[in-house]
Amino acid sequence: MRAFERAFRRTDLPVAYTEGFNPRIRLAFASPLPVGVTGDLEAAVVLMSSTPAAHYVRDGLNSVLPSGFEILEAEARGNSTAGSVLSEYDRAEYALAVRGPQGTAQSGAEALMGAATLPVTREKDRRIITFDARPFLHAASAEAGSVRIIVEVRQNGGVRPSELGALLEAHAPECRVAAIVRARLFGSGSAHCGAAPELDETEDDQI
Repeated sequence: MRAFERAFRRTDLPVAYTEGFNPRIRLAFASPLPVGVTGDLEAAVVLMSSTPAAHYVRDGLNSVLPSGFEILEAEARGNSTAGSVLSEYDRAEYALAVRGPQGTAQSGAEALMGAATLPVTREKDRRIITFDARPFLHAASAEAGSVRIIVEVRQNGGVRPSELGALLEAHAPECRVAAIVRARLFGSGSAHCGAAPELDETEDDQI
């Protein structure tokens, strides 16, 4: 977030700011990345006081962003609210790099999708809670030493990447997860149940 805020400040783009003692750029990402997980294809909304050409926004940010960050596409969305735009992203695809014998990734993907239930235990508000992660999983496949898992992103939370790794190792003991990358965020096209921040002002243009 800070890298993008700094990049916007180094451009002459007409970004909108919050009011108050410490104004911030009206910038929101579709779903926060957990610590230790990188993202290959993320989505964000920034509110602007006017609407510059999309390629101007893309090229302007790419000229000042640090190495490792790149804007692939920009699109003007008129007066759509930030929440309505970001809620379209209700699916996430994670790529879990695995180590193990040949066929380990395939057996891991099959074990996850073949499980009737996938219980997850976590601590929340000093309480231990358990839930079934299986309804969140929509697909799992093997690809060149990795397991790619598509999960649902819900407004009230979802399955964490670390929990996906633990489930994979528990149901396929030969699998050892070496790294996790969120390969992309995307929309199912039918349901809109993804996380959306409370950014619903409509007086500014968004891109």
